[in-house]
Amino acid sequence: MLLEELVAFGVRRIVLLGYCGAIQKGVSIGDVILPMEAIREEGTSYHYLPEGEKSSPDPKIQKKLSDWMGRMGLSFHEGAIWTTDAPYRETREKIRRYRTEGVLGVEMEMAAVFAFGRARGVSTGAMLLVSDKVGEEGWDIGFFSDQVQFTRKRVIDLLIHRLPEMIFY
Repeated sequence: MLLEELVAFGVRRIVLLGYCGAIQKGVSIGDVILPMEAIREEGTSYHYLPEGEKSSPDPKIQKKLSDWMGRMGLSFHEGAIWTTDAPYRETREKIRRYRTEGVLGVEMEMAAVFAFGRARGVSTGAMLLVSDKVGEEGWDIGFFSDQVQFTRKRVIDLLIHRLPEMIFY
């Protein structure tokens, strides 16, 4: 709803900072994921894109974010994420399947955001902070960990000072 209102007011580029749970063993709490595609396992994206179409961000924005994070010395992972709107329903079978497919993490909004952007002609991008780990062996909660707090503060500080000059191409 907020994105619809922002576009109605003339916003044409949107960069989101959100959270996700890691499902890959090499992705840790406090890391940053730069999503390049979102697997659509929720309902909202289907209001914007037909079934079967991929939900992905604007590659120009993601490339600029990638370059910027590299220059700033921020460690990050690029790849697919899994979007579901059924929290706590990440079954062992799904985690195993998506892990095998190389999916980095799970969250609740990106497929809808990227689909919205494509359908409305709005450039969308995102960075996700890994706040927890979801695995076959259980759930490792790190929302309030020092790693997440440190990364969030650093990313926000850098975004406030660098994002405008970087994104307005």
